[in-house]
Amino acid sequence: MLSFQRSQKMVVHSLGRQIDIIGVACSVLHPEIELLQAKGEIAFPVEYLDSRLHMKPELLEKALRERCDDILRSGVGVVLLYGDCHARMHHLCVNPQIARLDGLNCGDILLGRQRYKELMKQGAFLVFPEWAQRWRVILNELVNICGSCGLDIVHDTHDKLVYLDTGAVPVPEMELDECASTLGFSWVNMPVSLKHFHSLIQDAVTRLQTMPGETEIEEA
Repeated sequence: MLSFQRSQKMVVHSLGRQIDIIGVACSVLHPEIELLQAKGEIAFPVEYLDSRLHMKPELLEKALRERCDDILRSGVGVVLLYGDCHARMHHLCVNPQIARLDGLNCGDILLGRQRYKELMKQGAFLVFPEWAQRWRVILNELVNICGSCGLDIVHDTHDKLVYLDTGAVPVPEMELDECASTLGFSWVNMPVSLKHFHSLIQDAVTRLQTMPGETEIEEA
């Protein structure tokens, strides 16, 4: 598991209460979260789970539950920087000390619902900056799980690569060329603002501010 060192905490003041917050995120959003943190737009520390866990939803569910349980036992609220990424995600978020981003998946979270749906209708295979750097590992894992039909699944529903250029890292043109060639697709670069992503994070923090009960806070 990838994680940031917890060098500081975000303390939210609301209705006379103080709530510490730690984020738990999919590593596919790592570059974008780091960029927002550098700009001071995310003030809480974030820990990461490997994006490859999406290939095995039961392991993703287990890892998320264990990590959230550990954080909650320390009296800290959790912002879950995930979409609806496994079948029981809503059960995890019943706890009022956990606030998940309002999105279907990472594509929806970055793009917004309308733009995401439009791209899906157009047969776009979305490539995230973090994913582009290790596309071979991801595709190999897909084949390992689904067998020889793994790449057929990709071709059945997609006909081009769309790189989501969030500005967090330089566009990895060589990796995208190689990935597109392997899949037999062309690729296009799509600039993506982080405003929608940031607004979802702010909304999740606001929901934690209004959660019932009190949280004891250690001194930062």
